Amino acid sequence: MSDFPEHKTKPIVLPEMLREQEEEPPTDVTDVRGDAKLAASPNMWVLQVVDGPRSGLVLPLTTQRTVIGRGSDAHLNLDEEQLSRLHAELLCARDELTVRDLGSTNGTYVNGKLISGVVGIHDGDRLQFGTVKIRVVFQTQAEVESAQRLFDASARDPVTGLANRRYMEERLRSEFAFSQRHRQPLSLIQVHVDRIAEIRTQKGRMAREALLRIVAEFLRGTLRHEDVAARFTNDRFILLLRRINAPGAQILAERLRKGIEDIIVPWQGETLQSPVSIGVVSYGPTRPYAGAEAMLELADECVRRAVATGGNLVIADGSPHSVPPPG
Repeated sequence: MSDFPEHKTKPIVLPEMLREQEEEPPTDVTDVRGDAKLAASPNMWVLQVVDGPRSGLVLPLTTQRTVIGRGSDAHLNLDEEQLSRLHAELLCARDELTVRDLGSTNGTYVNGKLISGVVGIHDGDRLQFGTVKIRVVFQTQAEVESAQRLFDASARDPVTGLANRRYMEERLRSEFAFSQRHRQPLSLIQVHVDRIAEIRTQKGRMAREALLRIVAEFLRGTLRHEDVAARFTNDRFILLLRRINAPGAQILAERLRKGIEDIIVPWQGETLQSPVSIGVVSYGPTRPYAGAEAMLELADECVRRAVATGGNLVIADGSPHSVPPPG
C-alpha cells in the first residue's frame, strides 16, 4: 500500500513506432541477471562498484554464471568504452568464485595484475574491467541490504524516492556517451512544478513535499524500466529517455503536462494542485549537441521560456510544442 494520498491518473503509453529498438544500453540493477540460479545460502558474493559510471552500486551475484561487458547480451551491462561487448565471466559455486577473461581487448585485472585463464577470487579482491573497478566481498544478506541502503541514501532524493541530482548528472553523461557512440536517440525532459513555491509559502513545507511525492509517483509510473527519473532541484524533475526520438519525447511531455494538471492532492481539508512547465531536448542526427551539459542547459532554457509565458506549457528544443489551455 502506498503512503501517498489517493489520486487517479490514466496510464501513459508511448507508441512503439517512436522508439528505437536497436542495441540495449545499460540498465541499473540491484540483482545481476545470469544463467542458472544459485541455491539459497546465508552468504553471497557481492560486487561493489568503487570507480566508474555507477560508483557505489551494490550487485549481489545470484546466478552460477555472470558475463560482464558493454554489449546488450552481457548479464551485467556496464557502458564503458574500454570494455569489450563480452569482457569477462564470473562463475559461482557455493562459496567459490572465479573470473575468466573472454578475450577482451583491454584485459581483466585482479588486484592490479592482468590475468589469463581462470583465476580464483577471494573476499576483498579487486577486479578491473576497462576503467571500471569493482571490489568483491562475501557477505550475509543483512550486510548486502545495509550496503544497498547506503547506496540508495547517496543516490536518491529523500523526499520523493527518485534519483538525486548527483546521480542524474553522472547517468546523463554515461547515457549521452552511449547514444553518441551508437548513434541512437536520447531525450531529456525537464519538468518544473509551477506553483510549488507558492504552495510552500501559503501552506508550508509539508504541503509542498506532499505534492512533490505525488508528482514523482506519477512520473515514475509513466516510465519504462530503462528510463531514469530524478528530482533535480526543489521544484524541478528530469526524465532521461533512452532510444526515444524528438517526436516521441514531445508527445510524452504533452501527456505528462495534461496528466499532472489533473492531479488533485487532498491536504488538511483543502486540495493541492499545480500545472507544470516542461522543456524537451532530444539528441539525434539533426540535433548533435556537444555534450550532456549542453542538453541540460537547453532544457533549462526551454523551461524558463515556458514559465515566462505563464507556465502550463511544453517547449521542445526552443520551439513551442503546445499552448496553454484556454481560460
